[in-house]
Amino acid sequence: MKKNIIVFVLFNFIFPSFSLCQQYPYLRDVQIQATGSFNTNQKFYYYNYTIKNSNTSAGEISKWEIDISKNPNTVDIDTIGLLFENDGFTEGCFRRHFPSIKDKIVPIGFPKTPGGSWSGTLTNRLTAAFGGIDTDHIHTGQSLSGFEMMSKGLPAIRRCIVSPYFDVIALFPDPEDTTIHYYVPPVDSVRNAVKYYGWTVGPTAPPINFIATVWCDTLTSYTTQSRTLGWIKDDATENKYLGYFASAKTKLVQRDSVGARTVLLQVLKDVDSDSTANLNSEAYALICYNTKYLSAHFGFNGGR
Repeated sequence: MKKNIIVFVLFNFIFPSFSLCQQYPYLRDVQIQATGSFNTNQKFYYYNYTIKNSNTSAGEISKWEIDISKNPNTVDIDTIGLLFENDGFTEGCFRRHFPSIKDKIVPIGFPKTPGGSWSGTLTNRLTAAFGGIDTDHIHTGQSLSGFEMMSKGLPAIRRCIVSPYFDVIALFPDPEDTTIHYYVPPVDSVRNAVKYYGWTVGPTAPPINFIATVWCDTLTSYTTQSRTLGWIKDDATENKYLGYFASAKTKLVQRDSVGARTVLLQVLKDVDSDSTANLNSEAYALICYNTKYLSAHFGFNGGR
């Protein structure tokens, strides 16, 4: 009994009340919906996002980021043709940041943001970030669309980080204030803990040495991960595409390029019909455009 009392007292000395912890702006169950499209004239992929802050969050979303890091053994992608919203600020930020990280990221443009104070920029963390200030935050229960990126990079599953508005002065009292007698946790630890970490679809660079059978494995991985993330609605749909990519790989190993093309054309046909009910927009972008990329190495294209 005494041990329990000691532990309780110690806990309340270190963290004096749950009310302080509850004030931290934790983000929970943030939803990020991504759609992808390809502009055949520009030869660019467009990525559009809608962010929804859940009712269970305790904070307002003020910034979110997508990993756009580039692996060393991948194709170098240029910046020719990238577009930026017509505010001057967004492109200026990109031009200032890009030279220092150009070999480490997939180049992207920011053609559109939701308006207000929202803007896009690059970060030293090798991410593309959208940020808003003042009242341009996404409050609990609200959603916001209009975030757009463009890139020559192919759709891939990418890590994303969503950050709340973090008022350091309000959350952490001045340590020189001698009227306060409790321990204050490190600011950076709390700042990281209140963020939301998830997955979305964003651009990546394809490998320098493209191997068709390995790309079949990539498509298989995207399919499996999409089912895990809920982007593919049921096991039957997942198994269908897994079967397609296994069959295409087998035919490629057998040097049956005609048979492999037939399978991939069926994928592109089915992905359109399945996009209405069985595939989310994320799974559609991953399967459709990466299958087309594989198809292009056979000298043909299909589907929309």
